[in-house]
Amino acid sequence: MRMQNKCLVFLFAAVLSIPFSLTWAQETTKGKTIKFSLAHIYTPKSWNETYAIPPLFKLVEKHTKGKYILNIAYYPAGTLLAPPDIYGGVTKGIADIGWSYPGLNPGMFPVVMTLGIPGIAPPSNAYTNTLTWWEFYNKFKPKEFNDVKVLLWCGVGPGWVHSKKPIRSAEDFRGLKVSCSGYAVDAFKALGAEPIGLASAELYLGASKGIIDASLIPMGAVQGYKLDEVYGYSTCVPQIYNQAKYCVMNWNKWNALPKDLQAAFDAVAEEAVKTAGRVWDHFESPITMKEYLPKTHEIIYLPDTEAAKLRGLMKPLRNKQVVSLNEKGFPGEEIVSQAEKIMEKNNKKTFETWEPPAK
Repeated sequence: MRMQNKCLVFLFAAVLSIPFSLTWAQETTKGKTIKFSLAHIYTPKSWNETYAIPPLFKLVEKHTKGKYILNIAYYPAGTLLAPPDIYGGVTKGIADIGWSYPGLNPGMFPVVMTLGIPGIAPPSNAYTNTLTWWEFYNKFKPKEFNDVKVLLWCGVGPGWVHSKKPIRSAEDFRGLKVSCSGYAVDAFKALGAEPIGLASAELYLGASKGIIDASLIPMGAVQGYKLDEVYGYSTCVPQIYNQAKYCVMNWNKWNALPKDLQAAFDAVAEEAVKTAGRVWDHFESPITMKEYLPKTHEIIYLPDTEAAKLRGLMKPLRNKQVVSLNEKGFPGEEIVSQAEKIMEKNNKKTFETWEPPAK
């Protein structure tokens, strides 16, 4: 009888232990969660936050076969760091990861911003531009980014000037009041236009009141700022505008990560770069934007002769960049020439287009 009771007790204990064993097994198969804070330059729930940034982390998780789960807390523009403060905020550890662009900090990134000088490296689309910024960065590994771990680069699409009147030649820029900033200021002066500095949120009112005749802004921003209501034409001007975004991590955060997780980030970087470029190409493509623009809105591409003329007028800015780099101790001509060659090579590449996943 005692032996029977002991067996019953043993079986009861074994049965009770089953749920706890299953729970333990489930927890171990979920993977270890690693938390990151990420400050970026976009509005909450924008397509950038929803589609452009996450693929890197999804690819890392996939590469580790579920060993790690990356819990990313997104901080849109101004919620943790103002856009110009993102790079410095990452170096100080205020954010673990930052997604921003070098043009927000004039003079801080002279080597990589060679690609942003008007006329040096006009991109054909966001994908080939992304490949170029990534290849250019990895070729020179400029010390200006030594304070962070660079995870990827993502180039934007070609520049666009949105205007009240059609722009079909370099001459058509003469006398226009154009909202722009950065290197584009000198570019429009060279074209005989009048550069005017306005914040993106002021463009609609500025165009409505006649303060400006045109705006240099990416195609993807037209709908967001309702510029299709004040402008009837969009002219592609990659010779004037080129920009890219970087994704960087704080070194202390990086060094604290498990070595195999670090290896995963490095292993998927190339694929993450290509994915980001395809996403940007989708949202900044005029083909996509035509779905939102009025049917009367005209998309204009300059004839080859006018595009060449436009780039020729930018030649003094190229030469100025060579001198500026030389004065800073860099091989100016080599850096500028490589920027031109890498973009020219990548502009010939084709790629599979990206579409948002079905909801």
